[in-house]
Amino acid sequence: MNAPSRTARTVAEVRAAVAVGIDPDFDFVISPNRAVLDDRPVPRTWQDLLDPIFTGAIALPVDDFDLFHALLIALHHQFGDPGIRDLARNMLASQHPAEMVKNGARSSGERAAVTVIPYFFTRMAERVSNLEWVWPEDGAIISPIFLISRTDAPSQVTEIARFLKGKEIGDILANGGLFPACHPDVNNPIPENATFAWPGWDTIRSRNMTTWLSHTEKLFMTSMQEVGK
Repeated sequence: MNAPSRTARTVAEVRAAVAVGIDPDFDFVISPNRAVLDDRPVPRTWQDLLDPIFTGAIALPVDDFDLFHALLIALHHQFGDPGIRDLARNMLASQHPAEMVKNGARSSGERAAVTVIPYFFTRMAERVSNLEWVWPEDGAIISPIFLISRTDAPSQVTEIARFLKGKEIGDILANGGLFPACHPDVNNPIPENATFAWPGWDTIRSRNMTTWLSHTEKLFMTSMQEVGK
């Protein structure tokens, strides 16, 4: 596998890079199931998650397109085509994050050794004794939520937009829902020294995103078929 591209960014870097209209965002973390890991180590990075020891052992939110697309783009930026092929090989099933947590509490049936879930689902995971969650050392993958309004919109719309991207709403989303916010005055409840995996604007602006996403999707699906899934 080629050396990964730099994607780990600090909170300050993300805040400085994004527009004020992007707030908050989904952040993907790793949730291992100790009852199913057996003698495999807890994955601490996205590269760990692509290791062959997790072949057919990972649950992913494939059917939630906005979530899954963020994963594909971030991992392809970091690991290239081999990383997407490894991800497809290691997938056990496509599940909604809530379903992943529910299945983690089961004592039998098809259970994933590791799931990839949004940060706000860690509160559910903490209620299941055999589940834990890991903020990846190479950064939680982010999927920004956009707030866009017309430049000629009525003043009322502008006021609503300002309210929604303000500190009050940022605090509610960050502390009540674990959606880290980009507002500079919001104190996000994330681990100390946590970083984020994001390609960055330079990469996004220099590439045709439609073509890039189509390539990663087709590569993932083709790779799944090649391993008989």
